[in-house]
Amino acid sequence: MISGKSIIRTICWLGLLSFVFISSCDRKGTDHNTHGYGHLYVLNQSSGTIYVYDDTSLNRVDSFGSAIPNPHWLEYDPNGQFYYVVSRIQPGHIAKFDALTNALMDSTTMDGNVFPTSLAITSDGQYGYLCDFGLNLGHIHKYNLSTMDFVDSSFSNGAASHDLMFTSDYSKLVACSRNTDDVTIVYFPGDTVNIFPLDTDNVRPNPPVYAPYGVHIDHNDSLAYITCLFGGQVKVFDLYTRQVVDSIIIPYIGGGSGCTGVAGPSLSAISHDDSKIFVTTQCGNSLVVARTSDGQILADIPFSAPLSFGVKMNHDGSRVYVACANLPGQPGRVYVIDGNSLEKLDSVDVGLNSFGLFWHQH
Repeated sequence: MISGKSIIRTICWLGLLSFVFISSCDRKGTDHNTHGYGHLYVLNQSSGTIYVYDDTSLNRVDSFGSAIPNPHWLEYDPNGQFYYVVSRIQPGHIAKFDALTNALMDSTTMDGNVFPTSLAITSDGQYGYLCDFGLNLGHIHKYNLSTMDFVDSSFSNGAASHDLMFTSDYSKLVACSRNTDDVTIVYFPGDTVNIFPLDTDNVRPNPPVYAPYGVHIDHNDSLAYITCLFGGQVKVFDLYTRQVVDSIIIPYIGGGSGCTGVAGPSLSAISHDDSKIFVTTQCGNSLVVARTSDGQILADIPFSAPLSFGVKMNHDGSRVYVACANLPGQPGRVYVIDGNSLEKLDSVDVGLNSFGLFWHQH
């Protein structure tokens, strides 16, 4: 015979199990990290606005002013609490936004001679390093992102430095400089700086031969892929031997719509298994996909909207997003590429001169 206490205990256990089961189902349904739900941030350089899109439906979920002119680059801090927007103008500007509400938190104006185009943030989110796209030999500039105050410019580098990136362990900061054909590496701790010419004769050619423009580091922190505007190639730079070990030839036809001069491989993204590199060609109006092991071209994807520039990948590499800036006064367009089949899946009109693009998981 079952006692009353046993019945009560049984009922309590059943209730507890039901609660756990229901709660688990609820967590599965709302766990955005599990399902890869994310937002696309598109920077409209001409209008000074930021559009935010749901990454699956491509529905716009928010839009707001960038608070600074010519927004060009967006970077989340590693803690995900804030993100920062950098302007492509002289003097440079930095705007700080709350990542949850998209509310403007603060902004600052840099020295009048500094022309920033990208930002790399330390692991604790405390400091940001900005390159200088100015035509003369320059420096990497350090800012305290808590106070938005300038700290120093002690790291010398080349001329017209457009892009820089930390290794995943934050032991190295890698930058490339278009006008001096070189790569700068800052080593932490110690803050030592070395500059490595891309030329095989170990010189800085004048004028530049390759025009290194974008940098992306593989997931093993061993190789830096340097996209070069001239010559249609990506230089593969070994971060341990500190030399160029390979070149990937990127086919493109320059002088496309909206281009006034030579511009080819611009920015890149690397698949999570490091097997493929996705390269925007800017004046080639395309996305070229190459196999990293042997440089074989896997796809050359053309776009109707010209000036392909920003390229980002989602959490699992199943989607690749490309921003095409289009002609002045005409809306840019973001294309969605299947990361496996390498086919165009969708696209959406965005704002004016949409160079900058960022994907963030929510």
